[in-house]
Amino acid sequence: MSRERKQGQRAEARARLAAWDASRRAAASAAIAEHLSGVMGWRQARTIALFAPLPGEPDPGWPRTGEFEGGPAIAFPRLVAGPDGLPADVELRAAASPGELVATHAGRGWSLREPPADAPRIDPAAVEAVLVPGVAFDRAGRRLGRGGGFYDRLLARLPEKALRIGLFFSPQELAEICEESHDLRLDMIVTERESIFVRSRS
Repeated sequence: MSRERKQGQRAEARARLAAWDASRRAAASAAIAEHLSGVMGWRQARTIALFAPLPGEPDPGWPRTGEFEGGPAIAFPRLVAGPDGLPADVELRAAASPGELVATHAGRGWSLREPPADAPRIDPAAVEAVLVPGVAFDRAGRRLGRGGGFYDRLLARLPEKALRIGLFFSPQELAEICEESHDLRLDMIVTERESIFVRSRS
């Protein structure tokens, strides 16, 4: 039943967002980046994990000069294929610029931009802040992903103190996301309208 309910919630959030054209999403992404730059726990992080947005996801851009108190190490998730060639796990690899990301998994119905397989590994235990995409969210920090469970696996490997920040457009907010035992909540959510603090980091 949870699976069917989640599918329904994904469809609802996608339908809400469908009314936004590319220019409105770009403007909202810029506002999200501005809100994010004011989050002290983000600016103080020494190792951060970003994501390369898929169509329809917020794009906060590359960290801006002066946004951080120091020059952070930057990691991106990279899916790891299983024996059948399909994604089976996720790891973190370093990237020093957007140009280092490469298209992967094209031809399987989806395409990502990830660090290459020979990029340096980043230990999840070193991550102090992570940006997380998703299809929908609620104000309790619940997140609805695309159904693969890869971000839940990644979040489970991060230190308890790591700041988990969900980036969403405001139409993706639902009253209450269907939650299962393996689902992990976010510490805060940033939209083009506001920053929602779910859990204190003090």
